[in-house]
Amino acid sequence: MIHLSLSIKTKRPWNLPGNKLAFASLTVLAFIAVYASSTVGLTDNIERMERSLISPSVAVIKEVSAAVAVAQPPPERIDICFITSIFGASAENADQPHDMTTFRWSNETSYKFFLYTNMEDFKTPGWTKIVRKFDYRRYITQSRWGKFMAWKDPEIQGCKTVFYQDGHYAPRHSRKKFVTLAKQIHENKYGLAQRLVEGNGKRPPLTEFRIIRALKKDIPSNIEKSIEWLKAQPDFHNNCTLYENCYFGKSKCRA
Repeated sequence: MIHLSLSIKTKRPWNLPGNKLAFASLTVLAFIAVYASSTVGLTDNIERMERSLISPSVAVIKEVSAAVAVAQPPPERIDICFITSIFGASAENADQPHDMTTFRWSNETSYKFFLYTNMEDFKTPGWTKIVRKFDYRRYITQSRWGKFMAWKDPEIQGCKTVFYQDGHYAPRHSRKKFVTLAKQIHENKYGLAQRLVEGNGKRPPLTEFRIIRALKKDIPSNIEKSIEWLKAQPDFHNNCTLYENCYFGKSKCRA
């Protein structure tokens, strides 16, 4: 197993440890730390190349009945897509995305930034905004579409490799670093890269739920239902390896 250490900075009120990258044929990838929060200058580690970023656009997507056939043009082929998802009651109170208009890579690798949101007036400089409307009451639930289900949308189906990051993160490493990681993802059995939680992934899942409760990241009833469901699984054990999903990479998914 290969272990690489890189640092990460975040504007969250707690410290994140150094990251370790672990590759194995029988496990998912542990995601390398290639993101920096808004407290880090975006241009510090970006290669300044000639190519201009594709102008952002707005695509308002609505649910279509399965009985209705809608002709779709072939998806644009993109080597690397960056996705984030920010939902909220108002643009003023939501996380503000990084301005990616100055992000540059060489034209050897095509790339694009996609931001999922429910707010049509939300400013997303450098991102292609995809507006989705859901009936779920909680905005955190609505944001999960862009995080885990974006591969169902035609805009994303042309992406060879997708890197998701929560709204307060942004890529800071060079094109070469991401291209190398994308290659490792595609060579991996599961086509997935994730970051190990603090303690090299050895923190027990039930301990993680206690932390979630203490930080008030979810309501108690949801936490209890999650624990009940987890304990009911025949293969559950509390010493399994644990991963974070504040950012992760994956190869092209299929329905």
